[in-house]
Amino acid sequence: MRVAVVSESFLPTVNGVTTSVCRVLEHLRDRGHQAIVIAPDAGAPSQFAGFPVHGVPAFAYRQFPVGIPSPQVLRLLTDFAPDVLHAASPLFLGAQAIAAATRIDTPSVAIFQTDVAGYARRNRLAATAPYVWRLVRWIHQGADLTLAPSSAAAADLAA
Repeated sequence: MRVAVVSESFLPTVNGVTTSVCRVLEHLRDRGHQAIVIAPDAGAPSQFAGFPVHGVPAFAYRQFPVGIPSPQVLRLLTDFAPDVLHAASPLFLGAQAIAAATRIDTPSVAIFQTDVAGYARRNRLAATAPYVWRLVRWIHQGADLTLAPSSAAAADLAA
């Protein structure tokens, strides 16, 4: 199977999303699948678990790299021709990747891992939280399948 993994976070940043993506890539390698990684360009290695890592333009917000949508995403997905897109905690980069996957007729799986709206509420961006939550819901509704850590989170995303 050919899997394109698009992540809002990747090495050298270490957090739950990065750790999950690394485990997914190791699993894919161990099962003999092919993969690529598309993530914010913030000093990531050129490969991980034997798979190429492609960095896309990013800016830093509180030392956290945020991927900027780029024509490179569609080009990479088209060239790789994945069987499935794995969008890890999608936001800006993930939204673009899910739209690109739809355009090239590739099924997409979005993984809900980060409460970005909750983060906004706790970090002096409370006024944006309802809009951020709508954006996150819209992104996940664009995917063919969303995986969430609980039935409550899945219900909130589907509402």
